[in-house]
Amino acid sequence: MGIVYRAEDPFIHRSVAVKVLHATPGMTPQQIRIAHERFRREAQTAGSIDHPNIVRIFDVGEEVESGDMYIVMEYLSGPSLEKLLSDDVLPLTRAAEIIGQLASGLDAAHSRGIIHRDIKPSNILLNDEGTAKLADFGITQVASSSLTQDTRALGTPAYMSPEQVQGKSLDRRADLFSLGVVSYEILAGKRPFEGPDAVSIAYAITQSEPLPISVANPQLPRALDGVIERMLAKNPTERFATGREFHAALAACLPDAGVPRPSTPANAPSLRTVVLAGLSGLAALILIGVLMFSRGEPSPPEAATPPSRTETKRPASTRPAAPAATVTISLSHRIRNGTLVVSLDGKPIFTEKFSKAKMALLQTTTWDAFEAAAGKHTLNARVLGEDGTTYLSDAYTVELPRARGTAFRIGFKGDTLTVKQTSG
Repeated sequence: MGIVYRAEDPFIHRSVAVKVLHATPGMTPQQIRIAHERFRREAQTAGSIDHPNIVRIFDVGEEVESGDMYIVMEYLSGPSLEKLLSDDVLPLTRAAEIIGQLASGLDAAHSRGIIHRDIKPSNILLNDEGTAKLADFGITQVASSSLTQDTRALGTPAYMSPEQVQGKSLDRRADLFSLGVVSYEILAGKRPFEGPDAVSIAYAITQSEPLPISVANPQLPRALDGVIERMLAKNPTERFATGREFHAALAACLPDAGVPRPSTPANAPSLRTVVLAGLSGLAALILIGVLMFSRGEPSPPEAATPPSRTETKRPASTRPAAPAATVTISLSHRIRNGTLVVSLDGKPIFTEKFSKAKMALLQTTTWDAFEAAAGKHTLNARVLGEDGTTYLSDAYTVELPRARGTAFRIGFKGDTLTVKQTSG
């Protein structure tokens, strides 16, 4: 769509970058006019953002003689993230730092109602100090609009969200999906969705689940799988609500990477996520008046059936006798604070408090696996909200396999609870 020049501001003698928008051959006068209007509007809007992780825009205008639009912005001498990733594998600390900066920049833009629409490594630039900055805000709205139907102008869809590939309306969650793809590439050294051509990549984005990131890079903790999985959810409502929320969950999974751990609730907000900072305080509450199987300090739950200690309240009379089954409980909820009780054959085997991050619309909490008696049972769930409202499920007949793991996902459907057995 144009050329970027390095230039000098003659008034204050600073280097700047000047991006000139050229009319694409074959565009009609009407299309050129619309492109100019959108270019100017989006540049002015992006220029209103003053954030250290967004490229600053100084001016926007139109060359009188040629009619070309131009944007004057800060000059960055560092490489693009694309170049940085092609040269070497980033240390984990550095990778997490860059991801946090991008998340912060996106939140600043989204707070002003600005959607980037083209988050990818080539649109992320670094300055001399190594600070990552988002570039090209609003430019892609021109490229991806109805100005032209030639999809080649859109480039590879490798970083697009499912809704963008399908031509649906976009909001900030599309940018967050793209940030998830970039984060996967930074941490794993490869993209989550790949293929020989744009069509196969688009199909993978909308239909396929990526390889868990701890499998793509065995140096990463399994705890990170659930965080990235949520970021790359096909349904926008299942993704993190903000970049800050995503970075908080990421930081909690990488305690040894030197990443500052934001203040967040103890339950990680993801589909198969992990126990966050503060679990030890939660465990102290659970220890009161309960019997537990203790095998040392808790660790993030693994994808299979880890021999982790039981983080549940269970009366002595219901302590399972061998053979036993391993059970994992997940709860998807919109309630700010509450208590979940799961019963087998009318006897409580699991009692846990939960909470929701303030900015999250829907949060999924997953607890450590625990043991329960194998065999056929009747299972039901109950949630007590902080306002005193009680939500009940129907009674479900379930089969807990011996010496194997099984998982139950509990969710809300109006004023009732639904229970789904997902494994075993």
